[in-house]
Amino acid sequence: MHSRPASVCIHVAESNHAIPITYCPISMYLAILSAVGSDAVNGHDIASLPNGARELMRQAYPPTPRELPFSVQMTYRWRRWRNLLTASLDLAAWGAALLTCTLARYDFHLPARTAERLVVAFLLGGLAIVILGALNGVHRGRYQVGSFDELIVVGQTYLVSGSILLIVNQLSEPRLVPLSATLAAPFVGLVVGLMPRLILRSRRDRAMSPNPATSRRVLVFGAGDAGSQIVRALVRDPNGRLLPIGFVDDDPAKANRSIAGVRVLGTRDSIPELAHKLRADTLLVAAPSAEPKLKQELANMAAACHLEVRILPRVSELVDSAVGVHHIREVTEADLLGRPEVDVDFTAIAGYLTGRRVLVTGAGGSIGSEICRIVQRFAPSELIMLDRDESALHGVELSLEGRALLSDSRLVVADIRDRDRIRELIEERRPDVIFHTAALKHLPLLEMYPDEGIKTNEWGTQHLLESALVLEVSAFVNISTDKAADPVSVLGCTKAISERLTATAAMQSDGLFVSVRFGNVLGSRGSVLPTFRAQIEAGGPVTVTPRCDTLFHDGRRGGHSCLAGRRHRIARRSAHPRHGLAGAYR
Repeated sequence: MHSRPASVCIHVAESNHAIPITYCPISMYLAILSAVGSDAVNGHDIASLPNGARELMRQAYPPTPRELPFSVQMTYRWRRWRNLLTASLDLAAWGAALLTCTLARYDFHLPARTAERLVVAFLLGGLAIVILGALNGVHRGRYQVGSFDELIVVGQTYLVSGSILLIVNQLSEPRLVPLSATLAAPFVGLVVGLMPRLILRSRRDRAMSPNPATSRRVLVFGAGDAGSQIVRALVRDPNGRLLPIGFVDDDPAKANRSIAGVRVLGTRDSIPELAHKLRADTLLVAAPSAEPKLKQELANMAAACHLEVRILPRVSELVDSAVGVHHIREVTEADLLGRPEVDVDFTAIAGYLTGRRVLVTGAGGSIGSEICRIVQRFAPSELIMLDRDESALHGVELSLEGRALLSDSRLVVADIRDRDRIRELIEERRPDVIFHTAALKHLPLLEMYPDEGIKTNEWGTQHLLESALVLEVSAFVNISTDKAADPVSVLGCTKAISERLTATAAMQSDGLFVSVRFGNVLGSRGSVLPTFRAQIEAGGPVTVTPRCDTLFHDGRRGGHSCLAGRRHRIARRSAHPRHGLAGAYR
């Protein structure tokens, strides 16, 4: 909101007059003062101002059209004359088509009387084209020149104008032009009128493509819908750093297909040959539905050819948006896991999340943050994110909103150990669904400090369950661990007790109270992969514990498993996320 205009004058070098900034917001005025000093503002030469202050002054005093760069001036002039040029093009195309078709009918010997009637026919058809072009917007700049929408409207304009001429010509005695000319002229004129538009579009597309000298040459695996979308986006990004040079696809039906000027050059077996022949730098896997085994094979093949590998997210990560350049990312361990996707009924999930108040404890953790990202996609009336770690809340807000001001009331700093605080929070916010992911999880530390594990994993869960029973929440999902199946550690014992507490609460409520067991979350804080990375970056050594059977899964699959587990009522049974359902007690 702008405050009262500041009274300040700046002296411009090109003029002998001071320019009053009568509409300068006070915030901009203060910024100028801080950049040049209060004594230097009035009567100061703008050419000698520091860069920051000069930009601020340009915002308050924009340049006149003559001060703009030549290319910008030409853009404004093109916009001004474009409508007249497109109308003139269509009139010229219509006249040339009608004249050519009439001359062809008379073997290029046009009788004198027919020439007079030909002029009348041209004026009649041309008037129809101009009027229709103004009405449908094709001569008023409504459509981008050469776009598919413009081509359709231009075609309709020519055909309707030709139909009008055909009717008038048939009712005239004698006919203005031969019948064959009225039938052929609209189609010939359409071809003539579209050719300049298509040439202009082709030149514009080439001008918008990335600079080959500074861009990385990319082979794209997958010529399906995702591959087509991403290549069209890449070739129309003049500031992009990736230049598609060819497709690779195993589908024989797509051989030699061309998409946005990029051809399908072979199958995956031809990647080494094409990489050497075309001097490729990068392999982009544009097949979101590809199995991990295929991604592993492509990654190994790219490594052998010294190609960097980029990938598009999986289909489940693209539910809410079309494929774009911003989706391209590096390959992660989760992409190469040889496990099938969890089959989740997103429609059923939306039924109990949309319009509901959802509380997620431990929202800054690996599973908690992923649940928050998934839940937000289903438009809950309120998503309450609770964590005792403010830095973790900063990270989850940044991933959800793209910014982290930490001023959102949905962020709650609290400790589930505090019974009174938890009761107060739940009574105040009244959630309908609770996902309880907060816990102490590091097994060696809990062996040293077992009382801390009891306070968080057992008492904290009990505090939440007590408040949930009083409020009569519709669903409570407790996140547990596979170590609770046969507890021999403090972590396993405390989580097994939290499962029993949840099962007891289920018997006292009409709502759904379930526990979900997980293995180790791949890539979470303190897990083996970040540890290995840190050790390798430090130059080693890499420490490996004795071989043991440990379950790993990525956080996104875990989040889906939690939401899927909500829909199932399981009697005294537990399962791991790798089995598709992550349910436990009911």
